[in-house]
Amino acid sequence: MVRPLRLLATRVRAWRPGTAFHPAPVGTEPREILAVEQAFAEAATALTRREAELQAALDQRDALMAEIHHRVKNNLQIVSSLLNLQAGRIADPAAAAEFVAARNRVRALATLHRHLYVQHAFEQVLLRPFLTELANGVFNSHNESPGERIALRLDLDDVPISVDQAVTLSLFVTEAVGNAVEHAFPDSARGTVRLEVLAEGDQAVVTISDDGAGLPDRKDRPRGLGLTLIEGFAKQLGGALQGGPVKPPGTGTQWSVRFPLRPDSGPRRMRGA
Repeated sequence: MVRPLRLLATRVRAWRPGTAFHPAPVGTEPREILAVEQAFAEAATALTRREAELQAALDQRDALMAEIHHRVKNNLQIVSSLLNLQAGRIADPAAAAEFVAARNRVRALATLHRHLYVQHAFEQVLLRPFLTELANGVFNSHNESPGERIALRLDLDDVPISVDQAVTLSLFVTEAVGNAVEHAFPDSARGTVRLEVLAEGDQAVVTISDDGAGLPDRKDRPRGLGLTLIEGFAKQLGGALQGGPVKPPGTGTQWSVRFPLRPDSGPRRMRGA
C-alpha cells in the first residue's frame, strides 16, 4: 500500500485548481486507492465547476459596474451641458459665473467616472492619468489652453486612491486650479500653475500653486465660496488646508493638503482588459 499511496500523493500535489485530476489506470492500484482517487477527481471537478461559476458572476458584476460608471458619466455630461446652456442665457455676469462653477464641478465628477470605466477599476483610481486630464479640463473650462498664456506644470506620483477619496480630491483640485486660472493672472498676465502629488508612505500630499498676483488682504475682500469649499474638501480628505499667499506679497498663492490614504484592495480589472 505504501507505493500506491506515494504515487497518489505525488499526483495530488501536481494537481492545480482549474485542471482535471486524472486517476491512475484502473487495475494498477488497490481498490481502496482507486476509490480515494475517484473521490478526489469528483471533488476537483466540482471545485472547477464552482470556480467557473464564481468567475462568471464576477465578470458579470464587473460588466454591470462598468456600465453604471459609463451611464453616470454620460448623465453628468448632460447636466454639465444644461448648466452651460443656462449660464449662457443669464445676463448677470456674477450669476452666470456661479452656473459655470457648478458646471466645472459636475465635469470633474464626470471625468472621474470616465476613468473608472476606462481603467475597469472600481475600488481605486490611479491619480496621474486622472489628474492630468482633470487639470487640463479645468484650463479648458476657463477658455485657456495650457502652455499659451498660462503654463500648467504637473508633478504627479502615480498614487492609487480609493474612489471615495478620489471624488473629494477631484473637487478640491477643480476649485484650487480653477481659482488660480481665473484670478491669479489678471489683465492678460502670464504665469504658471503647478499641481503636485507626492506619496509619503501611507499618506499623500497634494499642492496647487501659482506665481500670479496672489490673494488680496482678507480685510479688503469678503470670504469667497471657493476658499470655503477648498477648506471643506481638505477636511473631508482627512487633512487640513495649508498655505495661502506666497511671500513676498504679490508673488503667488499656494494651497496644500496632506491626508492619509485609506487602505483598500488594489484595483481589480475585468478579465481581458
